[in-house]
Amino acid sequence: MSKGSGKPSSLNLSINENLNLQFINASHAQDLLNLTDRNREYLREWLPWVDFTKSVNDTTEYIKICKDLYNLNNGFQLIIKYNNEVAGILGLHYINHANKHTEIGYWLGSNYTGKGLMIMSCRKLKDYCFKDLNLNRVAINVLQKITEARKYLSDWDLKKMASCGRRVSLMENILTTYSIQCSKKNGFQNEISIEQQACMILH
Repeated sequence: MSKGSGKPSSLNLSINENLNLQFINASHAQDLLNLTDRNREYLREWLPWVDFTKSVNDTTEYIKICKDLYNLNNGFQLIIKYNNEVAGILGLHYINHANKHTEIGYWLGSNYTGKGLMIMSCRKLKDYCFKDLNLNRVAINVLQKITEARKYLSDWDLKKMASCGRRVSLMENILTTYSIQCSKKNGFQNEISIEQQACMILH
């Protein structure tokens, strides 16, 4: 893959011996459906597709859509594997090649939360977007209390970013939807902002 093409020929991002990210494919369909079935009540609050995903065929169709998106060089979806189990999905909703930016979407089964899996996975994908895809901005939406949003930022290497001339601004709302945007400028100059959003989010 040439740097900045936005379309890797293969991708398996290893985070540690227990956690890795893999391209979604048809072999994941049944495990994804099983994970969805076990988490319907939990996921329904955040994800509008839950009630429309009822069979392995529905999941297979979703995987085909993901493949089409990848073939169009306009994003991709990754399976989060933890201890060799399908724990959730993480990916890029789109890739704006002209302006070099993207947005991360994600969801995780409830029994896999609280382990830092999503934070580690998002950090890995964010770094991949900057270093391998040569993008300039990566956004991710979260819905959390302000104190939790601050903690989320710290888990995105906030101290390291500050030392590189990056800034952080927070809307002082108690409970709202935030878009965390990490922007790359001139190699090392980066900015993170959290802005109030009115959009559906993936949690």
